[in-house]
Amino acid sequence: MKTKKLCKQGLQRAEQGDYVGAIERFDQFLQENPQDADTYYNRGLACYCAGNYQQAILDLSRSLRLDSSLTNAYISRGNAQRHLGNNQRAIDDLTQAIHHHPNPAVYNDRGLAYSNLGDYPSAIGDFNQALALDPSNHKFYYNRGRALYLSGDKLGAIEDFNCTLEVNRDYTKAYINRGLAYHYLGEGQRAIGDYNKALQIESHNIYAYYNRGCAWHLLGEYAAAIADFDRVLHIDPNYVKAQVNRGLTRYKLADHKGATDDIAEALRLDPKTYGQVTQILAAIGTSAATTPQATPNPAHIYFNTTLSNPWEKGSQSAQPALYDGELMGE
Repeated sequence: MKTKKLCKQGLQRAEQGDYVGAIERFDQFLQENPQDADTYYNRGLACYCAGNYQQAILDLSRSLRLDSSLTNAYISRGNAQRHLGNNQRAIDDLTQAIHHHPNPAVYNDRGLAYSNLGDYPSAIGDFNQALALDPSNHKFYYNRGRALYLSGDKLGAIEDFNCTLEVNRDYTKAYINRGLAYHYLGEGQRAIGDYNKALQIESHNIYAYYNRGCAWHLLGEYAAAIADFDRVLHIDPNYVKAQVNRGLTRYKLADHKGATDDIAEALRLDPKTYGQVTQILAAIGTSAATTPQATPNPAHIYFNTTLSNPWEKGSQSAQPALYDGELMGE
């Protein structure tokens, strides 16, 4: 009787969000019931919700060894693997779950794992399956739109972000990503309109300010761009990309001192920016000899911004930071 009470208390604690308390009670229960597959699953799920993905995988694996029919254990273990970057293992587990019981949320989760691997056709196929089973879920449209965007289909992405917003008009991420798609189609004003809508919903959304600043820059509205980068850096003084972009924009306005100060601060925050900012410093006429040295890296690794390099002919024009996809059910 006492052990059953411990298990019940663990479930209650988990439902209340007290995952540490839940795990403690599941621990006590398992000391006397070491072959209970359901409790290993519950403790694994509590570990997952607490962000302890390694321990979650251990417990969920133990539950599956005891009872291979626990479909939810495959789902939770697959998502724990995905959070750890083990996307192929995640796909394997989620495929097992789909084999046992096709579920729109699981197709969505597997689609996210495929997206993480850059396999956008497979990701889109899974999001299609999720939408066939549940056509009213705005997150499925959003995630498919994101995969279409990353695969280069900006128009298709816009259509899905439109569908997202038809279902949920306050879904900020869809406005931001639709703005990015409009931006790359050369529709800067529509992009800014979407960022404005995002900011009406979330007035301190740093990504909306940052991307709007990039859009203003490419429209030649440099003062507006600087104002937005100022807002970004007020929210997060360590946002290196905004620091660099404000420096680029100040350079456009012939504010060479302001540009140099911004670039120096970016280097202080992240010496890995060295390879990117030396070009800017050279254009301004400032020596980079005394700046922190770092092994040069491709600029796009560190600066996936909407600003192309205006000084070096043939340089890579990097892409804006796309808002991360969401994991359904978390």
